[in-house]
Amino acid sequence: MVAGVLLLSVITKLRSNSSVLADYFVPQRLRGATATTLITAESLATFGLLWAAPISQVGGALAFALLIAFTLGAAIRYLVRGDRGDCHCFGALRERLSWLTFVRNAVLLTLSAIAISHPGPNLLADAIGQLLPGVLIAAGCALVYAQAVRLFGLEVAPPERQTEARELGERHELQVLTP
Repeated sequence: MVAGVLLLSVITKLRSNSSVLADYFVPQRLRGATATTLITAESLATFGLLWAAPISQVGGALAFALLIAFTLGAAIRYLVRGDRGDCHCFGALRERLSWLTFVRNAVLLTLSAIAISHPGPNLLADAIGQLLPGVLIAAGCALVYAQAVRLFGLEVAPPERQTEARELGERHELQVLTP
């Protein structure tokens, strides 16, 4: 679950700009580097959590550290400054700072701690192992098709030409059937 939330965060942060970091006291000159560092760290934590121990434990620790930093930043904005604006937790997605932000982060922190203390199976390798045969079969079919096109000059007509050919075939059938 933590890996999924972090992945969503990475994807949406890639779509936003670094100006949102102004709400978290990051000086203008450091925003680009900070945004890049956060996205990189979240990506590493995401993929780390999906790997086997000890890498999943490192991913869990990185996720835990990121969540502590995010929660502290949000707490300062919410509790100290009274800011109820967008938390920017998911970049371009709009979400207001509220007590639900802290409940969600507490759950994610707990799950990250569990990932550190009780590493799970190697989810990424298992997924690759299950998908690899299908990918290889699809790649083989694509190679056979590419060779057939190259050797025999086969070509798939664009949809408008397929419609024309179908209509022409129907007209030809009508002519054959009628005396």
